[in-house]
Amino acid sequence: MESSCWCPQPALRVHKGCKSAMEHRSTIARSRACDRKRMQLLSLYAGLIGLLILALAFMLGSRRYTVEGESMEPSLREGDVLYYTGFQQYGYGDLVIFQGREAYGMIVKRVIGLPGDRIQVYSDGSVARNNVLLEESYIKPDELGNSAMREITVGEGKLFVMGDNRAESIDSRDARIGQITISSVHGKVEKIVRLEDGRIYN
Repeated sequence: MESSCWCPQPALRVHKGCKSAMEHRSTIARSRACDRKRMQLLSLYAGLIGLLILALAFMLGSRRYTVEGESMEPSLREGDVLYYTGFQQYGYGDLVIFQGREAYGMIVKRVIGLPGDRIQVYSDGSVARNNVLLEESYIKPDELGNSAMREITVGEGKLFVMGDNRAESIDSRDARIGQITISSVHGKVEKIVRLEDGRIYN
């Protein structure tokens, strides 16, 4: 009977050079993963800092105005709080805060005409700008038909502004306000806070 004997197999050995290369690749992979995480954190921090800077700039740059009267209804109501910022380019439809004459102080109106525009107002308060009738869904028409104004041309460096409540607004149609100088504008309304229902409008 033949006797069997078990012979141990030689242990598999990893060459030192291969082991070193594997460790090197593993170190590089870990380093790259750390770099990616670091970049993600840096991007997150940069975004948060940017948001904080924008919020701070808005808080410092914005000013507050409280609406008085009915001249801007239905868009604005008496008691609405407006936040506005200066150093803006003003365009059609913008709500702007400007310095009126001494008897009126600060006023809010809507920009209807820019320098060089030809503006005509009809009896119900509707407006034609450069012979094109405007679509103004935001206005409260003059039901008594007393708002007509012959065509005028907006002067250089000036704005033609009107209130949305055409029958109740003293604005650029009236000599007491007239066309306002752009330099008299304090800023453009960015946010509207309606205190009676706690809503915020942009």
